[in-house]
Amino acid sequence: MNLPKNIKKICPEEQFVYAHNSKNYLVSSFGRVYSMKRKTFLKPYRINRGFRQVSIDNRAKMVHILMIESFTGQTPNRTWFENKDKDDLRLSNLRWNI
Repeated sequence: MNLPKNIKKICPEEQFVYAHNSKNYLVSSFGRVYSMKRKTFLKPYRINRGFRQVSIDNRAKMVHILMIESFTGQTPNRTWFENKDKDDLRLSNLRWNI
């Protein structure tokens, strides 16, 4: 995938895919969500229980669920964070059951 020029990767290992069911957003393997229309990264906000959430296409989505859906194409039944840190949104830290 050719990324827009203004996206700077955190490191070479960071990968981007289109958000699940939306070509207007990109989701990174580090938990960042990029708006193609606004040409900027969205700022996730914390909801109850400490999860991070963003609004895409006028729908609120928890970032960790959006990441799993975007990278696997499947909606998880159950998710958890390997290191128990809900702020560590790296794909490598997420675990799920389909």
